[in-house]
Amino acid sequence: MLDLRVRREPLWDPVLRPEGEGDLEKEAFGVWWDRNHDRLAHLEPRIAEQWIYRHWTHSYTAFVPLADLTWRLEKWSGDHVLENAHMEFGGPFAADHDYKVFNGHHSFGPNATARAMNAGTWDMPLLLLETPSGIQSHDGEMPLVRYLVAEGSKRMRYLHALRARGEGGGPHEVFIMSTPDVR
Repeated sequence: MLDLRVRREPLWDPVLRPEGEGDLEKEAFGVWWDRNHDRLAHLEPRIAEQWIYRHWTHSYTAFVPLADLTWRLEKWSGDHVLENAHMEFGGPFAADHDYKVFNGHHSFGPNATARAMNAGTWDMPLLLLETPSGIQSHDGEMPLVRYLVAEGSKRMRYLHALRARGEGGGPHEVFIMSTPDVR
């Protein structure tokens, strides 16, 4: 059972750290990928970009070892995503509030997440970590949780807001990442 009660230390090799991480002039993904492709060739580039490059060790799942990580791409309905992908951090869902915030009712219009999903689906597959033995969280043991959102809390929140309105049915692409090190 994957224990999420305490934030784990990042395990990723510091050599993967994007140059300029935390600064205004972070290197471009293409430059970073060219330098790190050989170390991460087993990953789909969009996984590496969204999870490792973009969020670096600020991701609460940076404790996942990368060496034995495998992945597959699936298409799920919106309801299947909401029923099966557990979002431990980034909640709670608030459908009306989130719909208004994501569509910028008080600012400059829809944000990038809303623009993509209003057109049918997200522009980057959701990243899910397979948890075959469930999870342990502050809410207790959850042995039936099989997929943990590794990255994509905004997409999950907006999907929930859309489904509450009868929209966002999908299909939506999800990357399912697995490793024997996560139990």
